[in-house]
Amino acid sequence: MTIVKIPRQYLIAEDQDSITVDVPEPILKQLQEDYQRVEKARGILKHRKAAMLEYLNTGRQEWERRGIFTPLTFVLDETRKVE
Repeated sequence: MTIVKIPRQYLIAEDQDSITVDVPEPILKQLQEDYQRVEKARGILKHRKAAMLEYLNTGRQEWERRGIFTPLTFVLDETRKVE
């Protein structure tokens, strides 16, 4: 689902179940272009997800190999506040 914010001046009718708006063509085209950009970005991320996860795992393995970080030895300093 996509959330769209438009100026209230385009509102025609409103009830409990729906709203009716009269959106000018230029605004509608802009919204469609923005939505297409978001969909394209989602597609890129979906196709590259495996490569990104492999990269992260490689980095974690390198850290563990060097002893920089291991889940068992990580201790949070209790004097610091975690927000």
